[in-house]
Amino acid sequence: MKFRHAIPILLLALGQSVLAASGIYKTTDKDGNVIFTDQKVGEMREVELRETTTIPAQKIPRTPPARLLDQAGNAQPARYASLNIVTPADGEAIRDNAGNLELRFDIKPAASGTHIVQLVIDGEVKMEVKGNAASLTNVDRGEHQFQLKVISRETGKLIQEGPVSKISLLRFSKLHKRPAASP
Repeated sequence: MKFRHAIPILLLALGQSVLAASGIYKTTDKDGNVIFTDQKVGEMREVELRETTTIPAQKIPRTPPARLLDQAGNAQPARYASLNIVTPADGEAIRDNAGNLELRFDIKPAASGTHIVQLVIDGEVKMEVKGNAASLTNVDRGEHQFQLKVISRETGKLIQEGPVSKISLLRFSKLHKRPAASP
């Protein structure tokens, strides 16, 4: 019984919103102020609105699970549920003329005392990771491949590696020609 009154109220509210969205009007008052309104009064003219530009959301690829290798090099179930570089995101371009880059990691669970987490850049070990962030300085411009690897502290063997993230660093080049100054 309560719902039989809801339908007319809903239709009335819907009608009000359609009327409110019917147009936008513009006028200028005696002091030169431009006024926009949704109600036409007097000599107002309707503003033509362009269609709103929409961009579909990008699908973010799911990061493949980290790989774990045994001593023979065979794939094993991962011990680390997450061994990812989360910022900058894979495929992102960062502009920093000094070549500074801040990386944030998601390492779950935290590395045990018998494991070393290494940051690998373009196939070379750059540093040992302590915590969930690292700051790099004077990184060359261009695209680089970043990856986290877990190494056994005792044997030095690879235990697990995370997915590769490609990140581009944009820096000003001395070879870049400046536009000529206008006279």
